[in-house]
Amino acid sequence: MDDTLMIVRNKKGSMVGTIDNKIFLKEVYGHKHMLRKPISWAIDCDIFDSVISPNCFTIHIVDKDTGHRYICGVKKFSEYKQKINRKFGDQYYLELNHWIVQ
Repeated sequence: MDDTLMIVRNKKGSMVGTIDNKIFLKEVYGHKHMLRKPISWAIDCDIFDSVISPNCFTIHIVDKDTGHRYICGVKKFSEYKQKINRKFGDQYYLELNHWIVQ
């Protein structure tokens, strides 16, 4: 993959984020998308395994409610992620204490 902007879509065809310069960027509304127990951010397992892990160095999640940017390296995400399925398919989640918040 080269360093051009790539739109990342889920299996239903909905856009879930973009990749630019090896950074995966996902913009979401925290009140709706942040996991509460445990407090964490989640990413679809298939997308992480097939698109993010082989093509990115860093993950950025922007909470459109607060403007906060949560940043984590892909290697760190891989090392500490847990798997969950809460009626939205298999997802990996990473608790907030592993993210840098800007």
